[in-house]
Amino acid sequence: MPDLNPQYAQFQKEIEAMIKELLTTLKKTKFSDMELAQLAAEINFFDEIKKLGFEDIVEKYLGTYETKFAELLATAKTAGVDFAKINTELLERITILDKEYLLGKASSWGKQFDSQFVKSVIRGDTIPQTIANLSEIPLTDSQLGTVLNTSYSDFNRTAIKEIYKDIPDQRFSYEGGVIPTSSDQCRWLMENQNPEGYTAAEFDAGIYTPFGMIYFSGRDPNYNCGHTPEPIITEFK
Repeated sequence: MPDLNPQYAQFQKEIEAMIKELLTTLKKTKFSDMELAQLAAEINFFDEIKKLGFEDIVEKYLGTYETKFAELLATAKTAGVDFAKINTELLERITILDKEYLLGKASSWGKQFDSQFVKSVIRGDTIPQTIANLSEIPLTDSQLGTVLNTSYSDFNRTAIKEIYKDIPDQRFSYEGGVIPTSSDQCRWLMENQNPEGYTAAEFDAGIYTPFGMIYFSGRDPNYNCGHTPEPIITEFK
């Protein structure tokens, strides 16, 4: 699996700790058969993870979008960008949609937990067996990691494109480093790019590599692509 961006890696770590806390509490509690049956009828694991702070973890993760945007604006100020022309509402909507995705994913995960818990109670599984079965249902699966890795990078690329949309001569270098999981396209461009950079129009048309084209949105397809056209700033006078 490609390397996780630091923001998602921290999000995943906090989610896993939260799930461990939930399962540990369940494991330590002594239930009679009647209490287990009642719990199975009433339990809502999505509500339980919200009580443990899931939404706070989500807000913290999405706060990295705002931090990144503020950094981009600080850089853009030296380039003479007219902030009044930046469509901040649409960029904020990206954060809202990503939050809805995360909450929807967690709700689906909670229903899987509810279903598995009820099945375990009906079968008469022991608490350790039940915990083991529940542990097989990951909230932070590979699909979620891919989506959020890509989403964070996409937000970065989209914000940069929006910020500099009215400066057609602005040039960008392709940044992100080379790691073992870098694609052939990104690796080649990182090692062979024009030292003067490229305009947004050139990225939109596609930057040629022997392994495929690179666009402003990254390689094509761009899932798990963390590379970004970064502005080459000449201080505005």
